[in-house]
Amino acid sequence: MKPHARIGYSTGMICAVFLLLWFSTENAQQWRSAGPANPGHASLSCSDCHQYAAGTLRQQISGAARYALGLRRSRVDFVHAEVQNASCTSCHQRDRDQHSVVRMLEPRFAELRQTFAVDQCVTCHREHSGRRVTVNPTFCSSCHQEVRLRNDPLTEPHHLLAANGKWDSCLRCHPYHGVHGWEVPRDDAEMISADVLLKYLNDGSSPWVSTLQENGEAE
Repeated sequence: MKPHARIGYSTGMICAVFLLLWFSTENAQQWRSAGPANPGHASLSCSDCHQYAAGTLRQQISGAARYALGLRRSRVDFVHAEVQNASCTSCHQRDRDQHSVVRMLEPRFAELRQTFAVDQCVTCHREHSGRRVTVNPTFCSSCHQEVRLRNDPLTEPHHLLAANGKWDSCLRCHPYHGVHGWEVPRDDAEMISADVLLKYLNDGSSPWVSTLQENGEAE
């Protein structure tokens, strides 16, 4: 190998090692991130959610290749393990959750789990998006096609809202996970405004909690 070529290869190797070491430091996390942190997650470190996958790199590559060739039934985590619900519920556990992971694991929701993955937090809260909720506010229609109340209090009854495709109105009355102390509005005029709701789904404060605080009803 010619001297100038050897120098070039050596310089390249040194730069590659330097970059690898730099990207492994805590200060380089923002450069490795797949996108901006979701609201409330800016102070978290990568390792708070991302754990290294089991096995050696060789085993991971071998398992991934076998899965791709149809020689293995389950996929293999590569470098980092897939983030599980437990990472979310360790901070976001809700005793009165109306759509909890445990509830979504009931046998009657088996088809919905296969179709919409309703048992996975990341279905609605995809991380590194910079938003609180990453699905369309009409997502309620995925499970609640039949909506008819015997004594419907709304001027435009629930079944008509559904028939007219106004699925974005659901969250204006019903917080998905529930909010302690919140009473469902009995009048259309008491609905949370669409603009305020969309702001919350992006990065705003909870309109349900703020309303309770304004009324002196929050815990």
